[in-house]
Amino acid sequence: MRDACSSHGRSSGSDTWRSNRCTTSSPGERPWLEAEREAGQIGRIGVSHYDSAAFDELERALRTRRFETVQVPLNPFERECEERILPLAEDLGAAVIVMRPLGQGALVR
Repeated sequence: MRDACSSHGRSSGSDTWRSNRCTTSSPGERPWLEAEREAGQIGRIGVSHYDSAAFDELERALRTRRFETVQVPLNPFERECEERILPLAEDLGAAVIVMRPLGQGALVR
């Protein structure tokens, strides 16, 4: 992944790099991502998780202030993030990316 990111200049690089199924991001991943951000190769580093059972860990990751974006499921069927994750993201100034906004297609069937 590092080589793929480094091979792109910022103009064609990544605006946001997310660590999926966050575990406060793997220790080996974080330093090079932060170095790439400082070098202008990555605009923002973010975290995400698809399961509300992992929101405690997602909250801990956000509180480190190492992440500028968070991606969580949010739709009429999955609203758990409204309690803690969305208010925390607002307090920390983290951008929110919505996952499964159409409820995995349930809203268009």
